[in-house]
Amino acid sequence: MVMTVKVKKGKDIEKFISGAAADKNLADETEQKTFLLRIKKSLWKAAKIKAQQDEVSLHDWIIDAIAQKLG
Repeated sequence: MVMTVKVKKGKDIEKFISGAAADKNLADETEQKTFLLRIKKSLWKAAKIKAQQDEVSLHDWIIDAIAQKLG
C-alpha cells in the first residue's frame, strides 16, 4: 500500500498580499514609524493644554494635527 503525504509550502506574505483582491494599501496603514519630536517647551505646553481640552492624549492630538495639516 502506498500513501501520499501532502506537503505544505511556506507562505510568502508579500506574495500573498500582492495576489490579494483586497486593497493593497492596507498593509501600509498597519506599518508604523517612530519619530522623536523636539519642540520648544512653550509649544509643548500649549499643545498639552489643547489636548486636555479635547480630552485626548497629547500623542493623539499631535497625530490628529498632522493629519489635518496634510489634508
